[in-house]
Amino acid sequence: MYRALLICNSVYPLAPSHLPQLLGPVQDGLALWSALTDSERGGLFAPENVEVLFEREKDEVLRTANRFFQECEPDDVLLFYYSGHGKPGRPNLHLCTRDTDIVLLASTSVSGNELKSYMETSCAQSIIVILDCCHAGAFKGDPPQISPAPLAGKGRFVMTASGAAQRAADAERAGSPSPFTHALVEALRNAEPRHSGEVTLSVDDVYDYAVKALPKELPSPQRRVNGAGDATIAKRFGRSRQGEEATAAPGVAPPQAGPWEQAAPAGPPAWLRGMGFAGAGARRADPSVGDLAAWRVFLLSSGLLGLISFYAWRAWMDHVAEGFSAAYSRDTELFFLLCGILAAVSALSCLPGPLAPPDSNWSRRARNLRFLNGLALGALWFYSVVQLGLNSPEQGLLQSSMMFLCIAALSEKRHDSPLLAGAVVAFAGVVVPDENGGYYAFDVIPVFLAIICAALVVMWFFGAPEQFFVGAATAGLASVGTTYLIHGFLPSVSLYGTALVLLSAAFGHGVRPAEGSASLVQRRWRAVQEGFERQTRTSFPRLRRRS
Repeated sequence: MYRALLICNSVYPLAPSHLPQLLGPVQDGLALWSALTDSERGGLFAPENVEVLFEREKDEVLRTANRFFQECEPDDVLLFYYSGHGKPGRPNLHLCTRDTDIVLLASTSVSGNELKSYMETSCAQSIIVILDCCHAGAFKGDPPQISPAPLAGKGRFVMTASGAAQRAADAERAGSPSPFTHALVEALRNAEPRHSGEVTLSVDDVYDYAVKALPKELPSPQRRVNGAGDATIAKRFGRSRQGEEATAAPGVAPPQAGPWEQAAPAGPPAWLRGMGFAGAGARRADPSVGDLAAWRVFLLSSGLLGLISFYAWRAWMDHVAEGFSAAYSRDTELFFLLCGILAAVSALSCLPGPLAPPDSNWSRRARNLRFLNGLALGALWFYSVVQLGLNSPEQGLLQSSMMFLCIAALSEKRHDSPLLAGAVVAFAGVVVPDENGGYYAFDVIPVFLAIICAALVVMWFFGAPEQFFVGAATAGLASVGTTYLIHGFLPSVSLYGTALVLLSAAFGHGVRPAEGSASLVQRRWRAVQEGFERQTRTSFPRLRRRS
C-alpha cells in the first residue's frame, strides 16, 4: 500500500519576524496531493491514504507522524513530506510548526531526531522523505548534523530542496507552489523512466527530472539513498496512453493550478476564487475542501432527532386524548419508536469521530453506517408524509430533522453535506403548511429567506469559505426573528434549518485547510489568544511562554 503524510506550515504567529509567512506551503500540499492521487497520470496513492495537515502545532504533527510510521505493513511505501521553515539546530534540523518560538526552538519545533526515531521503529521497508525548506540538507548525512547510519536500511530515501547551509526558494506569489515542489509535481505527472520499456517511475527518476526543471540560480536539490534498490513512486502507461503530454526533457512550466480546478475545470470565475471559493464539483477526498460533515454536527442533530421524536409523540398522544386527532394508531406509535431508534443509531455512528483518524477502518465503517441510516430515515420520512399525514409543529420539526440527517448522510461523500442539508430544510420551511411549522403569512420575509437558501446551495456548490455560510445563515435567522416580531409566531422549520447551517459552519471542520482543520470558532478563539500572547510579550518582554 502507498501512504503519504504531507505537513504544510506557512504561518508562525509566535515568531513573525524570524519566521515570516510563506506563500508556497498551502499550494504545495494541494498540488502534491493532486499529483500523488492522480491515477490517470500514474498516481499510486489512493486519496484516502494521503493525509494533509495545514498549519498544525508541534504536538499534533508528532502524534500524527508517529501514528503514520507505526500503523503500517512491511510492504508499505511511506512518503513523508514537509513544506515550511527549516532551522538548523544543535545538532539537528528543526521543522517549524505553527507554535514554534525561535527562542525555544528545540522544544517548540519538530526535530529530525524525533522523526528518525519513528522511522527506525517502523516496519515499512520503503520510506521516502521529501523536505522543501531551508537547510533541508541537514536532515541526514550532512556532517556534523546527523550521521547517515540511523537511516541506513532497505529503502530509505531522502530528497531535499536545499543543502545544509542553503535557503530554499519560496513561491513567487500566493496561490503558486514553491519551485522545488512544482518541479516534483511536474515530475510525477510527466517524467519518463530512465530505461525504455519500464512502466514504473522511481525516486531517482523524479529527482533527475526535478534537477533539470529547476532554474540554475536556485539551490540544487539533494538526494540520499540508504540501502539497496530504489522505490517506485508512480507508474507509466506508455506514450500511447499519455500521448504527447509526457516529456523526457522538461522545461520550466508555469505553476500548476490547485486540485479543485483540476477536478472541476468549469470552476467559479477568478474573482470568486480570489474570495476563497474552491470550485464546483469538489469531492470529499479533495483536501482543498474540508468536510463539514463533522461528527459533532451529526451527533447534535441525532440528539435533536431523538428529543423531538419524543416530544412529537407526546404531542400526538395528547391530541388523541383530547380528540383533536384521529383514533389511536399502532402504526403511528411505531413510527415514533423507529425515529428514536434511528436517532440512537445515528449517534452511535459518531463515536469514531473523536476517537479514530478519518482514514481508519472504524471511521469508514461509521460513514457506511450513517449512509444506511440515512436511507432508512429517508424511507421513514416518505412514509410519514404519504401515509401518516401528521399535522403539528412538533411533527413538522421531526420530519425536518429526519430530512436533515437523510440528506447529510447520503451526500457525505461530497463535501460540506450538513450545509446543503440545512439549506434544504430551511427552504422546506418556506413551503410547508403553517400547521407543520411553516409560514401562514406569505409576504416578503419568506421570499427573502428562499433567496438566502438558494444562495446557500450555490455557495455549497462552489465550495465557499465558511464565513459566507455564517453570514447567510445569520441573515436567515434575522429574517425568522423579524417574522416573530411582526406576526408573533416562529416558523420553526426554517429556524431549525438555518440554525443547523450556522452550527455546521461555525463548529464543523474548516472549508479552507490552509486555516487548519479546527473549526471557525476555534480558529477565532486561537487568534484572540495569540493576540493576547503577543501583547503580553510586548508589554512584559521578560516573560516567556511556557512550552
